[in-house]
Amino acid sequence: MALGQGYEVALFRAEFEITAVPASRRIAVTADNRYVLWINGQRLGRGPLRGTLEAYQVEIYDLAPYLQPGRNVLATEVRWMGQNTPTAEVHSGWPGWWVQELDLHLSELDTPGNWKVHVDEAVRPSDAEPFSNVHAFLGRLDHVEAARRPSNWQTLPFDSSTWLEAVACGPSVYSPGWGLAPERQLASRRLPALEEIDRDFVQVLDQRQPSTLPWTLPSKTGGEVWLDVGALTTSYPELSFQGGAGLEVRVTYAEGLGRWTNGANGREWIKAGTRADLQRDDPHGVYDELILPGGDFTFEPFHWRTFWFLKIEISAGSEPVTLAGAHHRFTGFPCDFSSTFSCAEPEIERWSEISLRTLRLCAHETYEDCPYYEQLNYVVDSRLQALCAHYLANDTRLTARCLELFRDSLGPEGLTGGRAPSHPRHLIPPFSLHWIAMVHDYWMWTGKSGCALVHSCLPGIDSVLVYFRGHLTDHGFVGPTDGWAWVD
Repeated sequence: MALGQGYEVALFRAEFEITAVPASRRIAVTADNRYVLWINGQRLGRGPLRGTLEAYQVEIYDLAPYLQPGRNVLATEVRWMGQNTPTAEVHSGWPGWWVQELDLHLSELDTPGNWKVHVDEAVRPSDAEPFSNVHAFLGRLDHVEAARRPSNWQTLPFDSSTWLEAVACGPSVYSPGWGLAPERQLASRRLPALEEIDRDFVQVLDQRQPSTLPWTLPSKTGGEVWLDVGALTTSYPELSFQGGAGLEVRVTYAEGLGRWTNGANGREWIKAGTRADLQRDDPHGVYDELILPGGDFTFEPFHWRTFWFLKIEISAGSEPVTLAGAHHRFTGFPCDFSSTFSCAEPEIERWSEISLRTLRLCAHETYEDCPYYEQLNYVVDSRLQALCAHYLANDTRLTARCLELFRDSLGPEGLTGGRAPSHPRHLIPPFSLHWIAMVHDYWMWTGKSGCALVHSCLPGIDSVLVYFRGHLTDHGFVGPTDGWAWVD
């Protein structure tokens, strides 16, 4: 994969043969920046888990349940996002794909081995007009020329004979010799994979009126259709198209409905107080762009999207086009919220439902301040979310991960980052005090089982306290500090 300013997308395949299905065949994998992995056309996983270069995450998969006697194929799509990398992603400047077999007598799937690669130039960052501050934190969404992408390349019948041989690029930047650290120090992922749950849209709307799928536009006719989830979700939409070769499609992800107004800064879109007034308001937000290949084609974004409504706009062209089907797969951290809440006041019951949904939408590979705009793990937001997960699900796994990330963000001034992972590093001194309180929350909940993590945080806690003691005034109050003096 070549270095570049924006997206670099590579498709990798490794075909291999077995005489019988083994009881186990485990591999360790990671990529810079992100990957989706398939075995024999079946999606196996995504990664790597968000983290740091000093503990770059590695996923372990057992291929055995998906293997078949004879020929098999392992395939992956790897994206290196360059300057388009989301703020919450920390990676190196060196893209790549790494696989290692964990059975000592096997090395067939080790990279580069017999891996083949195709540089996919069909995907690039969209040049869409920025929406709010989303692009500043999440980067650009995708522009996909679908006809230029290989079809069914994750499956065995596909012919990859014209693809390039993958090559080893050697140790990245630094050699471990002479005491120099490697660019990435690998660490095994301890969190489970995010859940993905199939769900249907609750309604289809054509010109604000209820409609159904399939939804067809005749030739030389453009149009749009809205899909309503019923509430905000974090999901992978799957949209199935038929025909329409060369037509441009815009898939807009709307947090809610709103309206266009003429304000002091010109024409601007304002979210409505009631987010789902279908007769007055319109969906607007970030969007992916597609150029349809014709025939049967299903679009799914590489990363999950946040939306309540999808607005699908299709340009006019010489061919008719049909949106044949649509559904979405909700994704989030797998957590069993088995507790119950009841109240005689119906409105408060409704608040409880909304609060729990919000908690689930803000929990993925870390806790998040918001899934639509930033997807960042801030100390104060995470502490509140962690307490809810403790009490509502008796689950501390994501809490532990966030505590580690904050611990490992300690800087030379003696404070944790205000959010982690984050590039660039972000400093809100009071948030380091909240991190100490979050460690205490975790200790009080876990007791002896959490002592190892708590002990590992103690040097950082001392560092934070020393910092604040050094900023006390003669009156015993904290004086001016570094970074952003913000209390939440």
